Amino acid sequence: LLWFNGGPGCSSMLAWMQEHGPYVMDDGDTTFHENPYSWNKNASVIYLDQPAGIGFSWCDEATAPEDCASGDYESSLDNLDVLKTWFKRFPEYKTRDLYLSGESYAGIYVPYLLWQIDTFNNDPETAEDDKINLKGMMVGNGVTNWAYDTMPATIDMGYWRSIIGQDLHDQINKLACNYSLIDFDKNPSDECMALLD
Repeated sequence: LLWFNGGPGCSSMLAWMQEHGPYVMDDGDTTFHENPYSWNKNASVIYLDQPAGIGFSWCDEATAPEDCASGDYESSLDNLDVLKTWFKRFPEYKTRDLYLSGESYAGIYVPYLLWQIDTFNNDPETAEDDKINLKGMMVGNGVTNWAYDTMPATIDMGYWRSIIGQDLHDQINKLACNYSLIDFDKNPSDECMALLD
């Protein structure tokens, strides 16, 4: 099982240390304890930090900035390279079923990597022994569409959890504020931005 935390840019060590790794540290604690619900009781789990430069992954911006590309497409190529290299290093896992998994922004990472693996496996140049035994994917609470899953979802969630009050929510709706592309510097009006602030 290959695991990605989301973000984008969140280290997968978060899942390893606080969600489903073999040992976890609860919020506020200073020591690890055995996780009775660890996923590694049922599967071998690879926790992958990506894109390059996140968590324990690295790239050298000064001498090889092209290796630090962090777009979804570039990251999916890097992730495919990681898997191919990993299987060369640990060939005993090559014939086992592989599942891609993650949460949040992994709703983008996982399908992109699945696509890269499928393309690689179906390339006539790929030797049969080099093909990756991909069986499936799973994503929890996945971001799949910027227009719905990012800031608009934050506004809705905040409202339904009473973090955003009725008056503020009504003002946002009255002005038809569209926050869907805010992460791409396509900000709504100053008035809508003031409401968001």
